[in-house]
Amino acid sequence: MPCPQPMSARSESTLCSLHILACSMGGCSHRASSGSTLDIQATDSTDSTPDMKLLTGDAEGNAGRPINRLPPELLVDILMHLKSRTPHDHPDAPNGRPWFELMRVCRHWHAIVVSNPCFWRTIHTGERTRWLHLALARSGEATLRLTFSRSCTLAAALPSLQAPRERIERLDFNCPTRSGVREVAPLISAPLPRMTEFSISANERRLSSPDSPEELLEFRPENFPTLGRLTLAHASLPWSAALLSRLRSLDLRGCQAKPPSIGLRDFLDVLQRGEMLEELVLHDFLSASCARSPGPPEPAPAVILPRLRKLDVSDTLLWIAGFLAHVHLPSQGEVTLTGQIDFADIQVNDAISYASMLPRDRDRLSFLRSATSARICVMDSVQWVVLDAPSGPLAVTLQLRARAPGTPWIQSPDDGLKHFTALFGTAPLTALTLQCELAKVAPSVLATTLDWFPRLRELTIASGAFGPDPFPLALCTCLRASPAWAQGQEENEKGVQPVRCLALAVLRLERVRWEDGAFVYALVECLRERERLGARRLDMLAIGASRASEVDWSEVDGRFAEVIGPLVGTYEFTGSVW
Repeated sequence: MPCPQPMSARSESTLCSLHILACSMGGCSHRASSGSTLDIQATDSTDSTPDMKLLTGDAEGNAGRPINRLPPELLVDILMHLKSRTPHDHPDAPNGRPWFELMRVCRHWHAIVVSNPCFWRTIHTGERTRWLHLALARSGEATLRLTFSRSCTLAAALPSLQAPRERIERLDFNCPTRSGVREVAPLISAPLPRMTEFSISANERRLSSPDSPEELLEFRPENFPTLGRLTLAHASLPWSAALLSRLRSLDLRGCQAKPPSIGLRDFLDVLQRGEMLEELVLHDFLSASCARSPGPPEPAPAVILPRLRKLDVSDTLLWIAGFLAHVHLPSQGEVTLTGQIDFADIQVNDAISYASMLPRDRDRLSFLRSATSARICVMDSVQWVVLDAPSGPLAVTLQLRARAPGTPWIQSPDDGLKHFTALFGTAPLTALTLQCELAKVAPSVLATTLDWFPRLRELTIASGAFGPDPFPLALCTCLRASPAWAQGQEENEKGVQPVRCLALAVLRLERVRWEDGAFVYALVECLRERERLGARRLDMLAIGASRASEVDWSEVDGRFAEVIGPLVGTYEFTGSVW
């Protein structure tokens, strides 16, 4: 019997109700034991002990229950779509199987689960293979969905997987190390005709030079004729139209094309054949596979992937710029671009910024002009900005990161904010989050940053990586002063010049260091001054502060709430232990 297909949420709710009725209202009056291997044993009809009479009566009663008079096929369909209430994070725990609790309801349900392959086709294997062997034996001819989290366990399981290899539909191998990736080679060296999803991930990432060819797992697309989703780490594969034309998802991390040193034009020609691609992830693939670093954009047709909704490219600054010069970004979904900074980049350019990984012709990069929300983070060896277009159809993340520890690239918060405004100053931002040690930012830089975005309605100040951070008193000074563009303008009807961030409606302060709480008084004076200068009253002020746990702060918090409450629409304060 084929395994049931997914049902609608309404149907699943109905099935869950049946399960509740069966268990809580006597669907099965005699529960199975807590073990998972209980079997119904034949009994002697002449045995008339009280226990056996009770057992026989229970069995006869269960057989007469309406739910147990359902055809086995329908009961399997019901049980397959019930969600488990048992946590199953640990792959080696038998009670972590989604249907384990169903086996404990009664002997009838136990027998149904044990005898139906559909319950045994999804197999998660951790440190031991005992469960794998049991599940394989009970899976019958059902297609298999396998997950391994240990390379040594996969190696030990390979002999058991050779016989059912033609039934493997999905394989996920979460490998802790780069070297362990090659353990799967014996399994994929021959055809896997029903494999639709193949995934190998490794926790280690490349820090310097690419892997040598002999260190890579060799992937042969001809062994996967029905593949639709492919995730590879530290592997070599042919960059061919035959492979890309049938994939919906491609994720390559630390991989290389085989043969290496393909030309950029050839790379783009093959990529254009990926018209079915919905997800594309390329980490260090361009620089490891293409013949030379990209120079000025070569004449080539623009690559358009009509179904693409997720794009994630991480590589050198030059290769990301070269990629963007030829490939159109999707109009909706998620785009993540990460520029990995090496020693060579610093020697060539000592003023690295977001613009360093963008092409010179930026007319096609509409997110630079249309983003309405941005979150910028600046730390010592990494900075990024997340941008959202109107109504959220496209989210773009630009990230700069030192590839290896010790790379002498450090950006100050001042530099990060300057680079941000230089590239996105024309965007109509209405929401901005600044995640850095803002107390170290020069007041003039902070003021200039806010002046670039006069439409701001929401401003969030988040702490840096090692927060909580001291409250940036310069923020109050900036918010109660006039913007630079208003210098010399006529005063309004109240006899004052416009105040900075005139449209600001929401101000959030996250993980502020409480210290003596004096910053709250500075905020109160800032709010009063903004009101006097004609700014609208804040709809919300939210403060999250870290402070000592041994002090009773209720009286202090109540006093501040009485003072701030009349100045804003809603005041929220959250105190946490530091």
